[in-house]
Order: sequence, then C-alpha cells, then structure tokens
Amino acid sequence: MTPPTPTAARFELLFWSLTAICSFVTLVVLIAMVGLVLRFHHARDRGDAEPIRHHNRYEVAWTVVTFAVFAGMFVFGALAFRELDADTRETESPLEVSVTAKRWMWKFDHADGPREIDALHVPAGRPIRLSMISEDVIHSFFVPKFRLKHDVLPGRASTLVFRVDTPGNYQLLCAEYCGLDHSRMRGRVVVMTPDDYTAWRSRRSSQPEGDTP
Repeated sequence: MTPPTPTAARFELLFWSLTAICSFVTLVVLIAMVGLVLRFHHARDRGDAEPIRHHNRYEVAWTVVTFAVFAGMFVFGALAFRELDADTRETESPLEVSVTAKRWMWKFDHADGPREIDALHVPAGRPIRLSMISEDVIHSFFVPKFRLKHDVLPGRASTLVFRVDTPGNYQLLCAEYCGLDHSRMRGRVVVMTPDDYTAWRSRRSSQPEGDTP
C-alpha cells in the first residue's frame, strides 16, 4: 500500500532500511557464534593452547566495518529526518485550519470556512497548516497512517504542516492520556479531491457546526 503522505513514505523507508541493516548484522553475528561453537566445542580436550593476544588485521577490519555501517545508518537517518523537517515546513498556499482540543473532542475551524467537530475535511495534494491549542490538558494529535504525532498544549499555540496525496478516511486519535474518556477522543481526517472539497465547502456553508459526512 502506497503511503498517503510524503512524511509517511520517508518514515517507511527509514524504518525498513534500518530494520534490514540490523537484521543482517544480527544474522552475521549469530552465524559466527554458532560456527565458532561448533568448531571449537572440543577444544578443551586438546590441552592448553597458546592464547591469541591480538590480530591487527582482524581488529582493524571489524573496527572499520562496524564504524562504516553505523556511520552510514546515522547519515541516512539524518538526511531522512532533514527531509521530514522540510515536509513539515511546506508553506506553498497552505489551507489554514485552527484546531482546539478539549476533553474529549477535536474542534476544527477552517479559515473563512466551516467549523467541524471530530472530523477534518481537507483537499488532497495541498499543504495543510494546523494552528493548534488545548483548552484544558495536554492532548496529542495523532494520525497513524500519516506517521504524524504532535502534542497540543494548553496556553501555548503550536503549528503542524502536512500534505496528503491519497484521498480517503483516516483515523484521528489523541495519543496523550487526558482523563477518564481519553480512549473516546477519536475523530477522522477526510481527504478529498480538490473538486470534491470545493463542493463540500459550498454545501457546508449553510449548515450548522458539527460532524457531517
């Protein structure tokens, strides 16, 4: 399944690449351990052997290889996170939405547009800038499919920018424990084609505030 956002795609690439590297290193170490055990498990019956104090070639080799592997992982991760940071700062004609979190609901106020509760309708392919604040305790805006999680704090405004390329309905959760009904603080992000979004805004302009299809 194609990730719906550029951020999710980069997280997927980073996660699976690091998983593959770590799995390969683990496999090499396990094979070496098993091989050495099978080869030398009778060594105690051969009398005392001369201890090997060092082997410059092997020591340099495993030091250089280990450093190269982990340095490569660091550089790869740093570049990926720099791109992720660039994604969250994308500002080309963003759709402005004010978000207010409170126990136990999400309120969305589109600039010069409709208001929603527990549902956020946005157009695909356009940057979305959320200006978020909490009315009571700390909440966390979390859309698992987007690989996005952003804390929403009382008394302190924060901003989150993202873009979704694939239309669909995506689950929205609060990922910070906020009280008795924390598990019920759910919503959805509805990503629509630009034409469908324009039509939806036209229909909503004459309807009362609330969660609508």
